[in-house]
Amino acid sequence: MKATKAVLFICGGISFSFAQDVALSARLVLADEQIRVPFRFENKPIPKWQNGFVIAYDNETVPPHVFLFDRSGRIAVDAPISIPEAHQVMVMDVAVSSTGRIAVTGSVTAGVEGTFLVFVSPNGKTEKMVRTAPFALARMSFSSDGTLWAAARYIPTPGTSEPEPDHDVIRQYGLDGSFLRSMVARSSFPGQRHPIQLSFLCASADRVGFYSPASSEWLEIATSSGQVTGRWKVVDNPTRVKGAAMTAAGGVYLSTQTQPRAASFLKLDRAAGRFVSLDISGVVPTAERAFAAVLGADGNQLGLATTLPDIVWASVQ
Repeated sequence: MKATKAVLFICGGISFSFAQDVALSARLVLADEQIRVPFRFENKPIPKWQNGFVIAYDNETVPPHVFLFDRSGRIAVDAPISIPEAHQVMVMDVAVSSTGRIAVTGSVTAGVEGTFLVFVSPNGKTEKMVRTAPFALARMSFSSDGTLWAAARYIPTPGTSEPEPDHDVIRQYGLDGSFLRSMVARSSFPGQRHPIQLSFLCASADRVGFYSPASSEWLEIATSSGQVTGRWKVVDNPTRVKGAAMTAAGGVYLSTQTQPRAASFLKLDRAAGRFVSLDISGVVPTAERAFAAVLGADGNQLGLATTLPDIVWASVQ
């Protein structure tokens, strides 16, 4: 069995464990070290682990807030997201770079309507707001060069009968929020369902990974050329993938909900060209798999979520 090391983060009904890439037969065992994080995520969107931070948002407050926690569990940012002249703001996704810079996307109604992309500094101050119309962004991730990658959908002009044209669903934005390029045509996905619905997007130094339930497949895009370098089918109910992560070493992991209380985890076997099951029984007991999900990656470590109470960090051997 391959040696492993990981960290576990458990928060108010959700726990997060960070484990290095392991062989499929590996079993992870939790250790005793624990650090509390002063936040509870019940009835809020499941947070993400990106670039050494836990990032979350809350649409139940007015205005919505974005929260950032560092590796020690300390809250680093609590930022309200306000759009001038907008009476209602709805956050759709968030991302954080390795420097702690935050990207927030969502929509506004009542007063001003449209979709937006906001950049927040590591000290919680709004740096810039960009209108993204006619595109709405759904999933975002920063790559190591600081540029932002996002899954996007074309939104016809409100009040018109304009049909949705074929359009690229992956977009890249620069450090200043300017649009750089797009790739992967909507028409390359089968069916009527838009490929970004319930999708997941991950970015690393040399590639972007994108999971789409519309085709039940994982795509990888080279960040240098913008070309799709591979597409792999996921053997599972496409609507039940609950999380995705891509490690620095190229490992790809998906979490799925196969039954109401039976989550499973899949790993991309590149040699075999398919996804295979990963043994998580040492980290996620069967009784705690109701909402287990992979949250992201940090280097060659994964973030996993379960339904354990409280908020703790723990090293795993």
